[in-house]
Parts: sequence; structure tokens; C-alpha cells
Amino acid sequence: MHVGVLGWRAEGLLRNMKSTQKAFGKSRLIICCQQKDIKRVSEAVDGALVFSPEGAEGVFPKGDSERNGSIGHARNLILLSSIAIGRQENIVLLDDDISPDDKTAKAFDSAFSKYDLVQGNYVGSSGNGIYSLVYFFDLLSDQDRPDFERLVKNAVCGAVPSPKKAPSVAGLAGGLAGLSAAIKAKNCFASFNDYSFDDHFYEFSTRYIFPEGRFMGHSTAESDIPVALHDAENGKPGKLVDNFVRHVRSAIVESYFYFRLSGCLPRIVGGKHALVRTGEFDPNAVAKEILASAVEKFRMAAQSHVPRFEADPELQKQLLRIASLHDDDFFVPQDALSREWDEFEAERAWFFEACRKCEKEGSGISERLLSGR
Repeated sequence: MHVGVLGWRAEGLLRNMKSTQKAFGKSRLIICCQQKDIKRVSEAVDGALVFSPEGAEGVFPKGDSERNGSIGHARNLILLSSIAIGRQENIVLLDDDISPDDKTAKAFDSAFSKYDLVQGNYVGSSGNGIYSLVYFFDLLSDQDRPDFERLVKNAVCGAVPSPKKAPSVAGLAGGLAGLSAAIKAKNCFASFNDYSFDDHFYEFSTRYIFPEGRFMGHSTAESDIPVALHDAENGKPGKLVDNFVRHVRSAIVESYFYFRLSGCLPRIVGGKHALVRTGEFDPNAVAKEILASAVEKFRMAAQSHVPRFEADPELQKQLLRIASLHDDDFFVPQDALSREWDEFEAERAWFFEACRKCEKEGSGISERLLSGR
């Protein structure tokens, strides 16, 4: 199999590369990193195909510098490189802050024999901005937890600890995922700069477009779900709330993408998630609905915790931010929604044209990527 690593932060990439190489043995490594880090990463990871989005522009021209630095576009470049090197190889996708081990690799081996889309789970720091707020309030209610103050300080800066036991498979985490050879050339990630649902929409759109694929579900064996340590870097105080706002806004854009792709919107029907067909998309109504379901409970929780933490001004400041969140913090206008969908269609057209180029030119692509870096 191939192992594709998104290396936006060279320090994290190199810190975790030893565990990646040890876990995946002789698997071919494909690394997409920033142009300024090419020399350093190439010298540190011998034998890997290392390139940057800028260097790939000469091989897979797109001409959209605004989006070429997005995570989704970088993952698409990794997929294209994998297709060119070995069309019949499965590929594991990792982020630079993921530390896999032997069990992670064995789970991918097992899962690829049964599934086309392999969904992994993080332990360590949460990777979802909405779930992170759930785990954050769980943490605040557990003041007897060892190292409580340090954990809360890190959480406010965006590094929120996940539950000790990894949950059963739910949504796709693009930083720990696997794509079989059967599907890696059939779909692409969206190239967002301001939103963060490219992973989840990749999963949804793949399941929707290719219902014949083999997908994970509630009956998936725990041994088939790859688990790895997610060692997220701390940001500045306030990143927790910033991430939450971004993820809620992303959920609104994602709902619009569901609508454009399938004519349906996600709903809770009989206590279960379902897609309900609709003839229109009202941004105001969707924003209010998401606000009521995903935000109101957090505002109430924040209000209840504010008096308890008067001795921690930064924590109290962030709790007050959560308590005062308003509709206007999340509203995404229709023109912005349409612009994101148009960009996704442009990325798809570029990706499929590049796939044809990879299948035609094969391994010559990797030589051009190396020379273009």
C-alpha cells in the first residue's frame, strides 16, 4: 500500500515520521509539504516522493493559487501521485500530527480486505471542533482529574483531549483514513480555505455516488478500525471557540453541498440521522436550525460554568464568548454558498482530468514532481 502524508508543519511531520515508517514498513511514502520545507523533509525521509502544491502546479496545472494551498487540494495531489505510481495500490492518508503504531497498520491491512473506505479514530486530541466543545465541558465537570489545570489550559488553546476509549466508527477523519485502489480515482476532496468539512463530505459523496462500494457501518469489527494518536499543536487562547464557530459554519455549507448533490438535507428522523428530500435551500432557516441543535446547549453550559472559574480570567473570557454566541456568528450568505459549490465542481473537473493524465503517463509523473519541486 501507499502512505500519503500531509506535511503542513514540518516539525510535527518529522517528529511523527519515525513511528510512521516503523508502522508501515516498506510502504511507499508520498509527502505533500510546503515549498520551504522540501529540502529538509527530503533529506530526512529517504526514498519518499516529496513535493509541494507549488511544485505540482507544473505537472497538474490548475492556476488557482487561492485554493492550491488548501488541505483538500493537497490530499487530491497525494491521491493523484498514488494513482500515477501504482493504480492498483490502496492508500493510507495521514496528517503530520498523527502518530501511528503497528496496530494502526495491521488494522488498515485487515480493513482493506473488506472495505473501500477505511475510517480511523483518533485518540489523544479531538479533531472535530463541535465534539471538542462537548469534551471540553466534560473536562470542566471533572475537576478531580489529574493535571486538570494543564488540560483546561491546552483545551482553551484548541487541544482538547478525546475520550479515553475511541468511539465506534462514525465520520471520516481525513488525517487517518484509507482509500482502496477501487475508489481512489473516483472522487476528490473539496478545496476549502475557510471551512472544514472536506473529510465528512468526501465520505458522504463517495457513499452517495458509488453505492456499490464496500463501506464501514455499525457492524464493523473494532479490530478493523485503525486508531492512532492525534497530537494536535496548541494554538492561541481562544482557538477552541474559533474552531467551534468555524465547524458550525462549515456544517451549514455542508448542508448546502448535500442539497446540491442529492436534493436532500440532513435531518433527525425517529432519533436517527436521515436525508430528507427538499425543493429549496434557505440559508437563514438552516442556520437557525443548526444554532438550535448545536449551539444552544453549549451557551447554557457556558453560563452555568462562568461563576465557578472567576480565578481563571482567560477561561472565564472564553466561557463568556460561548455564552454570547449569536445567529450572526454562523450565518453564511447564499452567494458564499454558491461560490464554494462552484469551486468544488472546478476541483472535481481538474481532478478527473489529472487522473486521466496519471493513467496515461504513469510513473513519469513522479519524476516530474521530483524535478518540479
